[in-house]
Amino acid sequence: LYNELRDEGSPHKAQKIMKWVRRLFSYALKELEIIETHPMYNFKMEQPKGRDAVWSEWEVDRVIEAAMKIHKSPQGNLSPPRPSIALATQIAYTTSLPQQDILALTWGQYSDGGLTVTQKKKRGGQELWIPLSQETRQMLDNTKRTSINIIVNEQTGQPYTGKDAFGKVFRKVRKWAGIERPLTFHDLRTTALTNLGNKGATMAEIVSFSGHKLNSPVLETYVKPGREAAQ
Repeated sequence: LYNELRDEGSPHKAQKIMKWVRRLFSYALKELEIIETHPMYNFKMEQPKGRDAVWSEWEVDRVIEAAMKIHKSPQGNLSPPRPSIALATQIAYTTSLPQQDILALTWGQYSDGGLTVTQKKKRGGQELWIPLSQETRQMLDNTKRTSINIIVNEQTGQPYTGKDAFGKVFRKVRKWAGIERPLTFHDLRTTALTNLGNKGATMAEIVSFSGHKLNSPVLETYVKPGREAAQ
C-alpha cells in the first residue's frame, strides 16, 4: 500500500496516510484488542525531503494585486476582490507565521506595531511577539474590523472554516495572478525564514520568528541561503 501511494502521489502524501493507518492498527491492538500483533511493527518509511520552493517578491506582489481586483471569467462571470487573501499573504510573507496561526489571528493580538502569537502547532511553546513591516501595518490599519478575527472570508463574513476552504480561494487568486510555478501558501513561511537567513539573521533571531526551539535544525529545514547570504 505504501509503495503504491508513494508511486501514485508523493512521499509526503504516502507518509501522512500511513501514519493514520498505523494509528488505526494501534487502536485495534490496544483499545479494541481485536488483533494480537501490530502489522506495522518496525515498518519504516522514506523520509520525504522538505520543500525548498521560495516565492520571489514579484510573485508575492502579483498575488496581492490580483486579490484586490475584480476578475472576469471567460464565461463572463465576475469574481469579487479577495482582500483577505492579500492580507494573509502579506502577513505570511513578512512574519513566517503558519497558515493555521494566521487564520486564527484576532485583532486583540495586534498592538504596538506587532503581533503577539502562541503558535498552535507546538514547537518552542513560548509566546512570540513579531514586529510588522510598515506595509503590513498599513494593510492591517486599512482593513475594516467586521469580526474579532483579522482574516475573514468575504463570502460568509466569518473566519475561514479551515485550511481547505482558505486554500481553495488562495489557489484561485494565485491563478488570477498568473503564477505558473506550483507554489503553496506554506512556501511563504519558507520564503520568510529564507529571507531572514539571507539578510544575515542569527539562529536565535530566526527561531524568534519561527517559534522553533533554539537547537532545532530549522536552518536545514526552512532556510535555503541564496546569493545574498554568500556575499
